[in-house]
Amino acid sequence: MDQKWQTPTDMYFGVLSPGLTNDIVTFAMSEGLKDLVNNLPLGLYFVGDAAYPLSEKLLTPYVGVHRHSSPYHDSFNYHLS
Repeated sequence: MDQKWQTPTDMYFGVLSPGLTNDIVTFAMSEGLKDLVNNLPLGLYFVGDAAYPLSEKLLTPYVGVHRHSSPYHDSFNYHLS
């Protein structure tokens, strides 16, 4: 039985902002980062924590009451981590 495996590539990045700026505010102000995320080729994704907005190219976990509202949400979080 043949199996295909996709090897993930880890890429870490940092965005600097003054003081105690919230992650979502920093992301909103980072045009270069948003462009990088939005222009990823089909099938590639960034994974962020719950502070970032969910999009087709930026995957974030389900949190709070949504986490356990469906077995699919819990499975998604498991596979995302």
